[in-house]
Amino acid sequence: MLRPLLAATVLACALGAGAAADPSAPVVPVVAAEMAKNGNVRFGPDTKAKPVATLKAGSAVEVIGPAAGAPDWVVIRFPRQGKAWVHVKNLQALQGTAEGTALWRVVGRGANVRDDATMGAALVAQLAVGEILEDQGQRVGDWIAVYPANAVAYTHKDNLRLPATVNLPKLAEEQRLQRDVADRLWAVVQSTYEDFRKAAQARPETALSKDWAGLKAQLEQVTAKHPDVQVRVAADAIKVRVTELVTAAEQYVKIKGTPVGPIQPVPQPGEAPVAPTPAVAQAQQQATTAAAQLPAAAPVSAFAAEGLIVQQEFSKLQVTYVVMSQDGQVKALLKSRAPEVQLSEYIYRYAGVKGGSEPLTTEQTGLSATVPLIAVDEVVLLNR
Repeated sequence: MLRPLLAATVLACALGAGAAADPSAPVVPVVAAEMAKNGNVRFGPDTKAKPVATLKAGSAVEVIGPAAGAPDWVVIRFPRQGKAWVHVKNLQALQGTAEGTALWRVVGRGANVRDDATMGAALVAQLAVGEILEDQGQRVGDWIAVYPANAVAYTHKDNLRLPATVNLPKLAEEQRLQRDVADRLWAVVQSTYEDFRKAAQARPETALSKDWAGLKAQLEQVTAKHPDVQVRVAADAIKVRVTELVTAAEQYVKIKGTPVGPIQPVPQPGEAPVAPTPAVAQAQQQATTAAAQLPAAAPVSAFAAEGLIVQQEFSKLQVTYVVMSQDGQVKALLKSRAPEVQLSEYIYRYAGVKGGSEPLTTEQTGLSATVPLIAVDEVVLLNR
């Protein structure tokens, strides 16, 4: 196996084996708990965040873990009592679902789930193309009520009755380590895939000498275990294309005995080119066709800032939104650079922001430390 894939395999082993039939199905482990009293479940880990629903004492909840940056709050799976709506333009009905359960596949890029059947309603979740949603049997105009299985909500830990064996700080550390392993594996796999893809499209027959089977195995690990649905769906889409090249490479191995080395003998000066055998030619043509259809890997980019998005006025700088740290300190000031990014939709949501940044002095902000001003191109809900 090639060296990059050896390193990735070590990471993959830590994630366990197996692949989910539906890459959008939730994979994050949960702890069964119940409400200790009547209490609110909210869109963010703060009493100022909008309520999702009020759950009665004894209501079952699925706990994911403590909220990042808010240790007194707990992340739970989005309750079915909450409202969740998607515009029909972003959905495609699935045929042949069992027992009359209606399912939808997300087909619109950048589609969101909202808490009301209007475009300006609060965000419940950001959807990945290919994600599967359960129909809730209600429609208002062009809006469909759905259950978003990968969405989360938040409630204060005092509202919950947890099993005695659950240690929230320990659970948080375990999840942090698991996410770190998953993120590192995905980064390695994306890098390896992009190297393979470029080589294959520059000279498609060279695809037959690449370790596509090893790459497919690691894509299956990502599809099965990564905590972010967007990553799982993206990995599954790549895996479908990679499988075609695995087949071509396997045929070539049977013919040549090994995928290593030139695809066909290199003619010496003055010699006529050596024509490939029909079987080799067929494998080369299959590789050429498959390589031409490989999608580019999504760019891996870090967040400029991560934390709770809240409103805080900096009138001289014409800034209304900031990223807040766990201890209540401002980490970054935010301005929307992309017209489609409405920061008001992310109030009291834990998110990562991407975009260009410039440093601000304490004289400019009146804060005790320097912070960046981020021109936001994208906001990603982190479900943490």
